[in-house]
Amino acid sequence: MSKKFRNISIITPFYNQEETLEQTIKSVLSQKGDFNLEHIIINDGSKDNGLEIIKKYELLLKNKQISVYCNRLDLKWFEQENKGFANAVNKGIKESSGEIIGWLNSDDYFEPDALESIMNEFNNHAEMSLIYGDCFSLYQKTGHRKLLSSEPGDFEKFLRRNHSICQPAAFFTKSIIDKIGYLDESLKCAPDYDLWLRILKNGKSLHLKKILATYRQWEKSVTVSKKDLCDNERKEVMKRHGGNIIDPKTIYALRAKIPFSSYFRSRFPKTYNLIKKIFYFFIDKLKYAKPKISNLKKKNLVLFMTSGMNFKNWEKSGLLSREIAPYNLLADYFKNIFIFTYGDKSELAYQKFLKPNIKIIYKNIRMPIRLYYWLAPFLHLPTVLGSHFFKTNQMRGAKTALIAKFINPFAKLIIRTGFTQSLFNQQKNILDKKIISLEKKAYKKCDLAFVTSKEDKNYITSKYNLSENKIRVIPNYIETSVFKPLNLNKFSDRLVFVGRLNEQKNIFSLIEAISETNLSLDIIGSGELKEKLRSFAEEKKVPVNFLGVIPNDSLPETLNRYEIFVLPSLYEGMPKTLLEAMSCGLACIATDVPGSREVINDNHNGLLSEIYAESLKKNILKLSGDQSLREKLGKNARHFILENYSLSTQIQKEINIYQNLI
Repeated sequence: MSKKFRNISIITPFYNQEETLEQTIKSVLSQKGDFNLEHIIINDGSKDNGLEIIKKYELLLKNKQISVYCNRLDLKWFEQENKGFANAVNKGIKESSGEIIGWLNSDDYFEPDALESIMNEFNNHAEMSLIYGDCFSLYQKTGHRKLLSSEPGDFEKFLRRNHSICQPAAFFTKSIIDKIGYLDESLKCAPDYDLWLRILKNGKSLHLKKILATYRQWEKSVTVSKKDLCDNERKEVMKRHGGNIIDPKTIYALRAKIPFSSYFRSRFPKTYNLIKKIFYFFIDKLKYAKPKISNLKKKNLVLFMTSGMNFKNWEKSGLLSREIAPYNLLADYFKNIFIFTYGDKSELAYQKFLKPNIKIIYKNIRMPIRLYYWLAPFLHLPTVLGSHFFKTNQMRGAKTALIAKFINPFAKLIIRTGFTQSLFNQQKNILDKKIISLEKKAYKKCDLAFVTSKEDKNYITSKYNLSENKIRVIPNYIETSVFKPLNLNKFSDRLVFVGRLNEQKNIFSLIEAISETNLSLDIIGSGELKEKLRSFAEEKKVPVNFLGVIPNDSLPETLNRYEIFVLPSLYEGMPKTLLEAMSCGLACIATDVPGSREVINDNHNGLLSEIYAESLKKNILKLSGDQSLREKLGKNARHFILENYSLSTQIQKEINIYQNLI
């Protein structure tokens, strides 16, 4: 039978441990077996000479001065500012190509046949998500090694007894990480314990009774230097997963102090074990209460569309499927969702696209929109009084929501905005006192506000003197199952832009940037500058195709015809078109402006440019001439979106907030 697993990646986070790093590297590079090995080292802001050691072995491998005992051996390294070892491990996992992942800190090392044993076990037990062995604990000062034996067990056992797994002797599949997510970077000492519990909860595990690695105990190891923090974090992880209130370590310590316990255990083992079993039966009842989930199924949510907006306009602009997608998911959690639209009775034709418990509240009376804007809550009084949450889609729907809140003060008002209007106006040197006044009232009266970027949150909290706890960042979502890489033929000499054709998008600079190149530009979207842009393109002799509006559900296939996406904006909130292009695996160029810079990590998942044509041109030529760079940026962009911007991820954040507001 052919082997299922052939590739293994070892991740080593490194921070100021040059004394031990070389032994770590050598223990990886000396592994033998019928597999491909990739060692990824993340320099997490280290200030010592460790990088020189890494480069030395990189050069030795390149010059074939190191014997290779496996099918293929690659050493890769990356640098970043100090973000903690959990972040470094996550980065390594994202950069990895192996089906099996191991995590070896820079002060630990493998036994000679560790990886061969692990790969054999995974190929014999392909259904396993986690396989772990035993390890030695090395006390640096004395040189003494003590056996640390892991135990077989399931999620409940490891949680109940605070059992752990020898981290350098543990290996897991890339597929389980794709399922459960990466390490929790908020944990500084115990992200491994949390990871093991999540893997055990969602996959199968196997204990291999074999010593695979050595774990070093010394002043630079986290468990020694931050012992109290580590103990507290382990308790926090246990609490998070519903573990025992009484820490098993405390129980073990007390049990050891009981007089004659050792004698009683040796003299009457059966009685001792029976008492122990009864004791733990009652102890196991003392668990942390799991977080109480409020019953949203009894609650109603009202969405107030932006003033003048309706389903017909959403469809006309190609945004219908994108706009209704989150509410079709939210509908599973609420009793009813009511959407206030400014369209007439013809809006009911769109009911077929919505879940049965989503109700369209249309403009049921002939009157100007500016008047209906104020009267809608009174005209639909039963709906307003019977609802528990009011939510806006943009700030220009906030007046209606504020009136609804006045009528029903018991409902929770959530001001959601895709962008902050006054901040946009400020960037365009426009002073709109009305919108500033509306924002001030809305943020003062609301129970909570959702914004799509950190930039917006910082601006709002500062300008309106609000508590940071009142503003939550929930970025624009992406339907990653729709916007995904497709195996289609790509245009080799064409760039694509998607967005409104207005001054904000800085498209004139983009057209100028590709003048005197062999590239052409396809523009998807509409706007007031279309004819001026067409004339400018003709003047600059740049081949530009104006493709008009493409419905959002057809956009993924269109985007997948391109390799390069460019967003040259002068400013952004949280650019959804950029997120969609990244989700499709395109190599993206964006200007270094608020919103875009929160998404693009320069030279990792995209390129950042200045707003000027010269800078845009430099990056466009750089990307168009480097296939491997395009592939790298596209792959990393897709991973980034999956981890941070998927629709299910964002909806779950929103649901948790609603539950906490009840």
